[in-house]
Amino acid sequence: MKTLVSKSLSLLVLVVAISCGPKAKKEETTEPAVVEEMNKAPMYNIEDPQSILAAIEHASGGWNDLWNKKNVSYDLDYRVPANNVADVSTEYYFFENEASLAKYSEHKVNFMQDKEGEVTQYFDGANTKVMVNGKISEDEQLNAVSNFLRRTNYYWFAMAYKLNDKGSTVSYEGQESYNDIDYD
Repeated sequence: MKTLVSKSLSLLVLVVAISCGPKAKKEETTEPAVVEEMNKAPMYNIEDPQSILAAIEHASGGWNDLWNKKNVSYDLDYRVPANNVADVSTEYYFFENEASLAKYSEHKVNFMQDKEGEVTQYFDGANTKVMVNGKISEDEQLNAVSNFLRRTNYYWFAMAYKLNDKGSTVSYEGQESYNDIDYD
């Protein structure tokens, strides 16, 4: 029995010694590191207007980028250059229920051109409510215009993505210059 214990102990010491000894060097690989390729902007052809819209969608970040935002807000200054009047608002869009909200600090283009005060419009996905200086509006015309603006908020916000929709009819209309830059 003593011999068996002695042999087992010797074997254990040998295993420990081998496992603690110097490690063999790993062979270095010459494979290049994997590099993720960035999505390249699609090339467009003026004879294929759908390809121009695909390039616009790509430049805007694409649908996944838009949907990952979940809720967005932005400042809007809709100005008429001829007489320098404007609608100035902070716009909000909530993708989950397609709700839209705007707080207008200036409203001289689309509604209440002759009145002052803050106007808040809120579309909850089904109905639109309007508040003027904190009070709910009973003005049918203001409520109708506000309903139109809130329901079209998503359309205008997502236009760069929606124009390339299969249901859109598109055509190439040539180039236009803006600030000395030519655009298709």
